[in-house]
Amino acid sequence: MSGTFQRVLRTTGLVLAGQLFGRVTSAIVYVSMGRLLGKAELGRFSFVVAYVGIFQVIGDLGLQQIVVREVARGGADRARVVFNAALLRLLLASLACVAVLSLLPWVGAEHKSAEVQWMVFAGCAWILSYAALPLGAVFRATMRMGTPVAANAVGNACYAVLAVLGILLVRHAWAPWLALVVTSVGPALAIAWFGVRTLRPDPRPSARLMFELARTSWPLALNSLLMVIYNRIDQVMIQHYLGPAELGGYAAAVKLMEIWNVVPFAVMASIFPLLSRYAGEHAERHREVLKRTLELLVIVIVGAVPFVARYGGWLLGLVFGPAFVSAHKTLVILTMAELFLYFLFVFRDSFVSEGRERLVLLFAGSTMVVNVILNWILIPRLGIEGAAWATLVALVGVLVLAFAIRDVRHYGWLALGALVRPAVAGAAAATILWWMAERPIASGALALAAYAGVLVATGAIDRAEVALVRDLLARRRPDGPPTPPSGVP
Repeated sequence: MSGTFQRVLRTTGLVLAGQLFGRVTSAIVYVSMGRLLGKAELGRFSFVVAYVGIFQVIGDLGLQQIVVREVARGGADRARVVFNAALLRLLLASLACVAVLSLLPWVGAEHKSAEVQWMVFAGCAWILSYAALPLGAVFRATMRMGTPVAANAVGNACYAVLAVLGILLVRHAWAPWLALVVTSVGPALAIAWFGVRTLRPDPRPSARLMFELARTSWPLALNSLLMVIYNRIDQVMIQHYLGPAELGGYAAAVKLMEIWNVVPFAVMASIFPLLSRYAGEHAERHREVLKRTLELLVIVIVGAVPFVARYGGWLLGLVFGPAFVSAHKTLVILTMAELFLYFLFVFRDSFVSEGRERLVLLFAGSTMVVNVILNWILIPRLGIEGAAWATLVALVGVLVLAFAIRDVRHYGWLALGALVRPAVAGAAAATILWWMAERPIASGALALAAYAGVLVATGAIDRAEVALVRDLLARRRPDGPPTPPSGVP
């Protein structure tokens, strides 16, 4: 399995690099807005991103993962599945555009302004473009992510340049928003074009097949909608209760926290095809992949927490300006919540690989309901820190729910098992950072060394994994390229 693991690490590294580049370019835009336009304009921009994002998922219906799964399995109808998934997604995206425009006047009085209405209208092009993404599913299914990563990298670079120019010249939130829409549509269409040339979809519409896709994916669709509501509703509610300036501070903390999201996105993009292949046929391999994935993700995020707690306020001030330092506690709480969000990412993809989409819906629904209720209670009382606590408590419920359901209890034990040794290492790093608080550079270097040393000493990182990563860094040849599904050139 070492050859497969090497390919997974290589694919993960490629996707991670692309995701990280996207986060960096997005951060450049947010920093430019925060420093040049202020909290209110940053809050206004963040509101439109959150509001349009809620409706964007309606154009997905959970189809992307279903299409990836079918292509990865090499089914005879995969070419026709891809085409009909894109057709169905286009229809749903059109309905989403109608909804996003119709419901805007109900969000709040401030959002009836001509500027915000124009920004939301422009966002419809972004929603519609994502209907083409199933046509590029072959790249993820075969772990050949070079084309989508390159297309998105070009789009992200153009976004940063155009958005910053717009901020400097126009001095309004609509300029970077227009840049975001334009540079999101282009890569989506490019990925679809190259996907068509690779897989050659069967362009025969089928009402029966579209109905079957909708029937299969509706739990994922509702899960996606619930998760987007969970991810965005706090910003919409902060805007409603506290105004755009407070939302600007919260958005800055979220932007720094979201850097850590590139890790599970990149890892699961590589792992999901493997989970789909092993599910139901190789239970031990499926469990081993799940275990290793949890261990890797926990090591990353647990190690981040003590450093964010120590340097987060300084980083906010350095990046966004002194006015944003007050969001330090919010950033720390959100970073702790990332651990349980990682669990949710892994559980979701594993459930889908096993064909248990309704479990995905259960986990997402419970998380969203708890989050919305707590936001409603805590934001008026605790401000933006209340929103962060609502996020953390709702995500802790993911682990609680895993233990409450007998069929997935082993998921909870795997997650806890992956957490123990990194938690010990994180405590050691936090102790050093606190003990040497007056020497920030030396304490940071020593804490990082201590974290890695405890992980190796306790066996959280074994010698085989260290050797494998060393081989990859040395660019040794892999065992062979991933085998694409039958019929894919």
